[in-house]
Amino acid sequence: MKKPPRVGLLLVGVGTHMAAMVIVGFALGYALDAWMGSQPWLMLLLGGMGFVGGILKAHKMLSRWG
Repeated sequence: MKKPPRVGLLLVGVGTHMAAMVIVGFALGYALDAWMGSQPWLMLLLGGMGFVGGILKAHKMLSRWG
């Protein structure tokens, strides 16, 4: 039987993934908006997609633990 990971390190990993996905989404959207002149639509769209992706990644990571 596999040993469950330490809870503290797992939660740090989940928070890091969540924050990174949202920040990268906003940054990529900001850069594309600046390039295409469509501010702020792509920043909001990609930031939202990063948030949804972060939620899905967190769910996947935490479901393996429980």
